[in-house]
Amino acid sequence: MKLFNILLTSYILVICLYLNSKAEPITECKPNDIKINETFAISKKTVIYTAPNKNSKKLVNETVSKILKTTHYHTLDYSSTVNAICSRDDYVFIIISTHSAPNETSGWIPKSSLRIINKTSKGQRIYTIQDIYWDEYTSNNKKQFTNAINYLHQHNTLCMKNIDPETLTKSPSKSTKNHPIYFVTCGNSNEMRNVFFDTHDMREWSSIMSK
Repeated sequence: MKLFNILLTSYILVICLYLNSKAEPITECKPNDIKINETFAISKKTVIYTAPNKNSKKLVNETVSKILKTTHYHTLDYSSTVNAICSRDDYVFIIISTHSAPNETSGWIPKSSLRIINKTSKGQRIYTIQDIYWDEYTSNNKKQFTNAINYLHQHNTLCMKNIDPETLTKSPSKSTKNHPIYFVTCGNSNEMRNVFFDTHDMREWSSIMSK
């Protein structure tokens, strides 16, 4: 009975801590704030705040916190893309929709966390080394792989719609000892599939992209 009471007390304490840690209402843009309305990448890992100052509360990821029964915060990293709506002092109000956050998650982050997204004359994003997930199979040739990502995004019909640089890696099923095959996932949710290529393709595409 004593053990049961201890466990029950611990459980209640965890629940109370979780409930008390929920984020306060988010401060949104005001008429005097500087309007931005542009899309940016993220230059460094950062948390999202509920107001435009370092003393405000961090934005709680309520879904993850509820599942794990402990407080977890929304964070952004180099793989994130945000819509910057306005700025106030050294902070920007952003809206995100990524794999790690629900649609329309919003809050404030430091301006220094933003990274400009360069685009082609046709408006297509130009990916950089910072945008791509590197593993043991791809990190030895970042420049050619980055060229491959950009070539596919600009010339492959499926990848022109959407390309996920985080999925770049070597194919375990198609590769052989002397002939590695790589892939990246392209397409929107209803037509998503892997696009495969090899080192010969990368050399050819790099030559095209360097012109």
